[in-house]
Amino acid sequence: DPEFVLQAGHHAARALLWAGGTLLLLGVLFFLTRRSRKVVFAIALLAVVEMFVFARAALDHFDVRQTDLPEVKEFLARHPGDYRILNQVLPNSALILPAWDIWGMDFSTLRYGQTMAFTQGADPDRTVLEYLPIAQDSPFLRMLRCRFVIMSIPQAGQLSVHEIEGVLPRLQLVPRCRILTNRNEIFNVLTNAAFNPREEVILESAPQPAPQPANAAGTVKLVDSGTDFLDLEAEVPSACILLITDSYAKGWRARALSDSAQRDYRVMPANYCLRAIPLAAGRHHLRIEYRPTGFLIGRWVSLITLAVFLGIGVWCVRRRRSPKQGH
Repeated sequence: DPEFVLQAGHHAARALLWAGGTLLLLGVLFFLTRRSRKVVFAIALLAVVEMFVFARAALDHFDVRQTDLPEVKEFLARHPGDYRILNQVLPNSALILPAWDIWGMDFSTLRYGQTMAFTQGADPDRTVLEYLPIAQDSPFLRMLRCRFVIMSIPQAGQLSVHEIEGVLPRLQLVPRCRILTNRNEIFNVLTNAAFNPREEVILESAPQPAPQPANAAGTVKLVDSGTDFLDLEAEVPSACILLITDSYAKGWRARALSDSAQRDYRVMPANYCLRAIPLAAGRHHLRIEYRPTGFLIGRWVSLITLAVFLGIGVWCVRRRRSPKQGH
């Protein structure tokens, strides 16, 4: 684009002129320091002004009222629940609504991004790093608990919303599992009309304990949650799989709380991009936390380093206060 090249050239020329002028002024100030040391303060002032001008030029802003969607907020308030939305009007606005979004400018994990690419008929290995518009319906949207698709806000102020029926809850007890290790095979099974995600879950390794279908259904409830943890309680008559329709990552770990019948829990990838935890028969109370190995190592390195610095500081203080030895 010739116009873009011309604008880029003008921008570069202006930047070089400003840089040259700044360096010239700096050289003059350094020369003047021979006559008065107070000129050093002018050099410091020049540094402050230069950083201020640079920051001001890089500052971007917008009218916050452009992000206000009162119709969407009112609609979500009338439809409470633990579900996700797809906002086609103003993507990436879930945090200010507040709501759970199914997609945006960034994806949580590679598995999740590949799954969303597959739902739209794109190559999961090539288009996952690009912004992917969600335009096709897919069984995955129900599995990821996307309940509402917000498509437009007409001038009359009324929303155009499409509700997806049969979305999964955030927590689901599943009586059966199937073991598949190939991603494409998993995707093909999940999109098969005969597959029922409420009755079966796809795992990539054998669970311990293995699920045992029972006549009676168990119960599971969310006690507390945050951005990096979930506290759950469950009562199950026989071994089953707890399916959590949140994104899976290797850093998620589960630990038993004091009144849990099972001592060890394992967080596994389920349906390729979600989480699963095998549960034995009995009562369960567990906490699921995001604690990646890098975070644990970094925490211990920081604590050890802090202890070393404190020890060196105490040693230096004592050394200064100790009486000097005679010569």
